[in-house]
Parts: sequence; structure tokens; C-alpha cells
Amino acid sequence: KADIAFQLSPDDADTVKSAANLQVLATPTERVGYVAFNVLGNTPTKSVALLQAIGYAINYDSIIKNLLRGHGKPVNAVLTPLSFGYDKDLPGFKYDPEKAKQILATNGLQNVSLTFDTSPSYDPNMSQAVQADLGKVGIDVKISNTDQATFLKKIQSPDHTWGSIRF
Repeated sequence: KADIAFQLSPDDADTVKSAANLQVLATPTERVGYVAFNVLGNTPTKSVALLQAIGYAINYDSIIKNLLRGHGKPVNAVLTPLSFGYDKDLPGFKYDPEKAKQILATNGLQNVSLTFDTSPSYDPNMSQAVQADLGKVGIDVKISNTDQATFLKKIQSPDHTWGSIRF
């Protein structure tokens, strides 16, 4: 007899691993968690320099280790190595908060404030980790959490009136 559970949270996977006679079988997927930028609306994320600073400010390894409990790998695009067209040689961003601060200072991007749209469908710990990382380099982030229907309506609006970033 075999009982199978799909899509366990990292915490649930740890619980299963600690139980007698149970095991976690993990496999790579095409699922990618990412922060999307609103580059068309009235928002500071129209600045390429700000986008680069954000890329260097996020501690991806810490998120994977501490929030995903190692059940994830960094990627350099919104694709995975399982996806057709994934380019493993494409340079990605590595955590470098000093470089992020330098980019912000060089480009006169002090006192930047962003709205981070999300919904309860996404792990709030992820949004809060990104908020904290960006705060460490001087980017103020306000999380705007709405129900999934409202969230989808906002991000699908042709007027691009959602916040600066979203999960």
C-alpha cells in the first residue's frame, strides 16, 4: 500500500521526513517563484538601475535555505532547466547588498518607496523576506495583500495600476 501526497509545503516535507516509515521523494519541476516588476505603470520600477539594485538586494540563497528548507534552486530567468529555451549561461543576480546600495546611490535613487502586491495564495513569508532584504539597502516596501480575485483583477488591468512589484 502506498499513500502519496503532492505539493507539500517545506514544513510539511520536514514533518514527513521525521516520521517513521515515510519518505519524501522530490523531483525538479517547472515551477518558478519570482518578483515581477511593473514597468508600464506610474511607479519607480520604470528605472532599469532600480531593477538591477533590487536584483542584487535579494538574498536568494537565504530564502531557499530558510523558507524553502532547501527545496528549491536559484534560476537566472523565469524558466527552469527543464524548460525549453532555458539558457544556463545567462548571467543571473547574486546577492550583493553593497552593489545594490552603490547602484542606488550612483543613480540618485534614495528614499525609494515601492508597493508589493500579493495575495494569501502566496506564502507571506516570501514577500516579507523580500521586503526585509530591500529594506536593508534602503528601499522601503509596503506589502499590499488582497484576496486572489482582487489581486488578479489589479495585475491584469490594462492600465497597469497595480503596485511596483508583485509575487
